[in-house]
Amino acid sequence: MQRFLLLMFLFLSAHLSLAQHPGLISGNILDEKQKALENASVRLVRMDDSLQVTGMVTDKNGFFSFSNIAFGYYRLRVSHTGMQQVSIDSIHFRADRYDFNMNDIVLHPASAGMAEVIIYAEKPLIQSRDGNITFNAGESALAAGSNASELLTNVPLVTKDPDGKVLVRGKEPKILIDDKPVELNQQQLQDFLESMPGSSIEKIEVMTNPPPQYANEQGGVINIVTKKGTVGMNGRVSVYAGTRGDAGINGSFSYRKQGFSVAVNAGAGYNDFQGNGYSVRQNIYDDSTSYFNTTNQHHNQNLRPNFRANVNYDISKLHALNFTAHLNANQFDNANNIENRNINRFDELYRLRDRQISSDGNSRNMNLNFSYTMKTKRAGETLRAITAWNRSRSSNTRDFFEQFLNPDLTPSGNDSTQQQINRNHTDGYSVRVNYDRPMLNNKTVVSAGTFYNHSRSDIAANAYYQQKLDGKWTVLEPLTNDFLFYQDVFNVRASVKQVLSEKFSVTAGASAEHTLFEFDLTRSPDTSNRYWSLLPFATLNKSWEDKLNLTFSY
Repeated sequence: MQRFLLLMFLFLSAHLSLAQHPGLISGNILDEKQKALENASVRLVRMDDSLQVTGMVTDKNGFFSFSNIAFGYYRLRVSHTGMQQVSIDSIHFRADRYDFNMNDIVLHPASAGMAEVIIYAEKPLIQSRDGNITFNAGESALAAGSNASELLTNVPLVTKDPDGKVLVRGKEPKILIDDKPVELNQQQLQDFLESMPGSSIEKIEVMTNPPPQYANEQGGVINIVTKKGTVGMNGRVSVYAGTRGDAGINGSFSYRKQGFSVAVNAGAGYNDFQGNGYSVRQNIYDDSTSYFNTTNQHHNQNLRPNFRANVNYDISKLHALNFTAHLNANQFDNANNIENRNINRFDELYRLRDRQISSDGNSRNMNLNFSYTMKTKRAGETLRAITAWNRSRSSNTRDFFEQFLNPDLTPSGNDSTQQQINRNHTDGYSVRVNYDRPMLNNKTVVSAGTFYNHSRSDIAANAYYQQKLDGKWTVLEPLTNDFLFYQDVFNVRASVKQVLSEKFSVTAGASAEHTLFEFDLTRSPDTSNRYWSLLPFATLNKSWEDKLNLTFSY
């Protein structure tokens, strides 16, 4: 008993000691050219006791890190030979915020002037501005041990339906990664978000009042902004498993040096779901009562690998290039069995039907994205061009078998066997250009842009049924078709945002969109159509102290 009490005392002492000193702060020291500064001196000084000083020098990547920091206010001092000293004051370690990532701290040459003193402005976890909500994931201690999918559940207005689809105020939003559209279906997006580590995310913006280029998105926009990453090489591997038969593995790797950075995320998800169910329905008539009983079993298997590589290169402070490659696949095998029983008022079985449905197939998707961003010396003036190419291949084979049995469970001779084979090959590319320019003391912002999107789909749907006499498969004409589908969409837009007063603005604009589509059918006349659409939009927004927001949008 004494040994047990001693062990408990030591455990509680260690736990309390750790709880009193949980603070952590890290960052990178760079020069003006984004080059890591090795052997920079970094000191952490407690502001109410200048004798409590902890110091270290940065490694070859300019990285520093302090841990086991007691709660309180601190000053961070950074110096390097030939560089101005930088002091960052009022860093507050406390129970609800003990993890600080200072990201990049840039030192300027000593000839540029006197030492720099910065009062640290801590960002709130949730910010509301102009009708949009920003979740500063980089400020959250939860980010390091989670993924993007989990972080989204912490963002106001964002929910998920039972199938895992991301919704904003009950509608499906447009998803952007670093301001670039992500063209993925629901399952692909879910796999991608689960493979993206939360530590790589700077912030998540929920735009219920989106920018002009997405003004007509009814579900709004979610923009996931990633971090530049620490200088040097970093990696992370995570494994997860669930009680329902789902499991997965994800890994991430990043490298950064000066204006060049690479981030790679890869992983695979697997599930093996099994289940069964039943229903009992009672039919009451004037002279009798009958029952319709149903039982079902299902077995679903999926294997979903995914890969994403993101490369950034800052040519200069005003010019930047980005390349992104995304690949994912899905291999599935599903089986369902349904049995229907009709029972009369005497509790006798008089009709029995058994239906078996199985499907197996696969899909493969590739997306390449290249963008160029140009800024000018005028603050806020930006020109961005985004090009994208995508290819998807999918196939699906479904087998249907249905038979009617006699009450003694012997075959009645009435049965049906069918097979459907679907194939879809889709290729497309798009070009998008956006330009924004502030004017009149930044109270007026002019925005203009255009995009062109082309897609081509080759779709084949073949259906067969099995003849009972000779067992041969025969084409089921009404359900068989093979066709090509082409679509071209061209859009131009322009808008103006006017700031009427502090936290009060109005935006108005319009976009004109031309659509051309064509069906090339094999067994019926081809059809095509083209038309123009005028899509005006306007938004009036008023905020009060970032707590209350009123938005009217059309």
